[in-house]
Amino acid sequence: MAGARASRALNAQIELSTRGNLLQGPLPRPGVWELGEKGIDFVPEDPARGRVQVEWADVDEVRCDIVREHVRSLTVETNTGERLVMIAADSLGALRAIAAHVGRDRLVDVNAGR
Repeated sequence: MAGARASRALNAQIELSTRGNLLQGPLPRPGVWELGEKGIDFVPEDPARGRVQVEWADVDEVRCDIVREHVRSLTVETNTGERLVMIAADSLGALRAIAAHVGRDRLVDVNAGR
């Protein structure tokens, strides 16, 4: 259920909740990122926009923009070709939670070759 718009929470147990933005389209969407046992759930400030949800099984790759030990953004790419760009207040915590569920082999540092 990658990128599905929903009104219900994806996770019964939230492991990390952090404010941030979803970069999808021309303007950032503020809200809260909730990471839990089933996947990633973005809850927008404007409830009319609907949640954006990605289950862990649908995560193909996570591209990490890391500069001087600071995670600037996380781009979650799904096996259906969808892309979510996460900006999170606790981006390091989000990275750790994602790695715990999808494995470090799916994480790619976009700045590693520089």
